[in-house]
Amino acid sequence: MGIIAKSYQHAVRLEFRLLMYHGIEWVRCRWCLFKVRWWTQVARLRLWWNGAKAGAGLRVDGPIHILVHPNGTLEIGKNVRILSSHSANISGAYMPSNFIVDAGASLFIGSNVRIQGSTHIKVNPDGKVKIGDNVRIQCGLLENAVGWYMPGTFVVGTGANLTIGANAALSNCAIVCDCSIIIGCGAFIGGGARIYDSDFHSLVAAERLAGSEGIKLKPIVLDDNTFVGGHTIILKGSIMGSGSVLGGGAVLAGKVPAGEIWAGNPARKLGDVPIS
Repeated sequence: MGIIAKSYQHAVRLEFRLLMYHGIEWVRCRWCLFKVRWWTQVARLRLWWNGAKAGAGLRVDGPIHILVHPNGTLEIGKNVRILSSHSANISGAYMPSNFIVDAGASLFIGSNVRIQGSTHIKVNPDGKVKIGDNVRIQCGLLENAVGWYMPGTFVVGTGANLTIGANAALSNCAIVCDCSIIIGCGAFIGGGARIYDSDFHSLVAAERLAGSEGIKLKPIVLDDNTFVGGHTIILKGSIMGSGSVLGGGAVLAGKVPAGEIWAGNPARKLGDVPIS
């Protein structure tokens, strides 16, 4: 009990420093924040103590920073591997992984998920992230030399929903979800890919200068078994049909029918996926 109390006091001090460092005024609320360098029973107790759930077989090779609001939800399935150590992420962009779940938000990580290399997941208030079983998120030179210099980044806005289907694989990619993004089962997302369902700023100067006015959002759907090449950009409202392919470096702002191959800027049809 003394070990847990000491760990919790350390977490509170880290919490205060982090909130002050980022200039956040709301410091009265108690968060769950701790740094894990390797997985131990004490770390599991601390996770449970603060309301998070972790299935059997969880292995962590840190450091990992976990920050969960008391009204947020973090659930981790069975046999999950989270590896962000230097040995797991040989790259100049090395940094600890961060999982941040805000008030009313939820982060569900399915069973047999492997998260390797520096990965950052930020779920804003009332946002939802669901990562299906057997998903692989791999970042860093060891796993994928394409885009190895950037960490995996997943930012979900207030009230937004990000779903990653079972058996999907994502490498060194950045996803910003302010509305809804669905990545289907078995989808592959290449290194350095970027997926945004928002324009972030209005095209009208007066609205842009006013702040958040006139920002357009539109859901993105990447259907089952889609293949997104490295360094692609997928913009709001894009849809990729089942089994379709988007070539490396493409910029997509439309619909790719099932079974077709598109590439270029703007992306256009190049052919059909061969029938095996």
